Amino acid sequence: MTTLAAILLESGHAGVKDPGKAAKFYQAACNDGDHRACANVGTMFAEGKVLAQDDRHAVRLFTAACDAGWGPACSSLGRMYEGGRGGLDLSPSQAVSLYTKACDMGAGSGCLLMG
Repeated sequence: MTTLAAILLESGHAGVKDPGKAAKFYQAACNDGDHRACANVGTMFAEGKVLAQDDRHAVRLFTAACDAGWGPACSSLGRMYEGGRGGLDLSPSQAVSLYTKACDMGAGSGCLLMG
């Protein structure tokens, strides 16, 4: 339920748009083991628009969510490798490997990013 509230607050589909509050809900859901929420708050850290940019923390969140089987997080982690962000070495081959993993998990973003 916390993740749904976060999605609605982030998008504004419930009539109120509050990305800052959405980030708090995502973080709470992530702390409770919701890997989708971890990936979403990771994106907020990577983008640095709602939360202060923290690529290293984003990498940790994407890694945990990817390892738990959330395909979109594998795509996000791949993009971090592709850009050499968050303390990761620039590694196009690791990025492609993660895109493939994401695609195999059914995440369309991974399929698109593979090329």
